[in-house]
Amino acid sequence: AQGLNTGAAGVWGIGLLGTDLYMCGGFTSAGDITATNLCKYNTTTQTFSSVKHNGGTEGLVGTNPGRTFITIGSNIYIGGFFTSAGGVANTSRICKYDGTAFSALGTGITGSYVRWMTSIGTTIYIGGQFTSANGVSANNIVAYDTTGAGTFSALGTGVTGNSGNVWAIVAIGTDLYIGGSFTTAGGVAAD
Repeated sequence: AQGLNTGAAGVWGIGLLGTDLYMCGGFTSAGDITATNLCKYNTTTQTFSSVKHNGGTEGLVGTNPGRTFITIGSNIYIGGFFTSAGGVANTSRICKYDGTAFSALGTGITGSYVRWMTSIGTTIYIGGQFTSANGVSANNIVAYDTTGAGTFSALGTGVTGNSGNVWAIVAIGTDLYIGGSFTTAGGVAAD
């Protein structure tokens, strides 16, 4: 199979849902099909296809918009710099894709970007550079409970100082380890 036409932008995130490998970053095509910054590769048939909202509007809108994926159950969650996913309202910086349709997580993320996500059970921990998620004040890190209607929760006072960016999160058991450019986490010095 042919690869992605990424230019200098590249692929920033890869996630697996069933036998489909989803890729996001900054690209315009995958194999011989048009794919705007988001595509999937079927590992069984070894073919690329674009990712569209209910078969209509495709991809992620923005410059090098996709950054990170996480799979919970039968849904894939996408984070990045994008301002819209599949033309769906309120999908700024984060959205959910169920294999057919994009959907918003509340009103989305307010800020520059989502850089990294990890999960513990059905809760996704989201890091980047932002000030709120669905109206919940959140300094660069927030939790999202994927059960029911889905809710965002602040993690204390978040991370601040320097640029406040969260660049990586890993979960070990029930503990989160956070990396980035910040000097405080939850109000405690974290130099």
